Amino acid sequence: MRPHIRQAVTITGLGMDYFNNIIQKIEEVYVMFSNMFPPNSMIFWQPGTYQDVMALDVHARYFTHKATVKGMNINDMYHDFNNFLYLYCQRRINQTI
Repeated sequence: MRPHIRQAVTITGLGMDYFNNIIQKIEEVYVMFSNMFPPNSMIFWQPGTYQDVMALDVHARYFTHKATVKGMNINDMYHDFNNFLYLYCQRRINQTI
């Protein structure tokens, strides 16, 4: 049994500098988030390639099997996400002051 159903797509800018700059910014955001968590706690990410040009591989998980989230309700997930956003925003505000 699969733990979830997933759809994936690869987006490419066909080697255009504008798109490559966007990929670099995404990588900077990834590094910023990585520095907020314990080492090796985030899934490794790097830009994809398609026919030797930079690409962005994305996927969406539409359905998660109920056994995967057993014991956690939607209110707990909502609270955890809001707490994360609050702490992140506080850190960014403190860096700009």
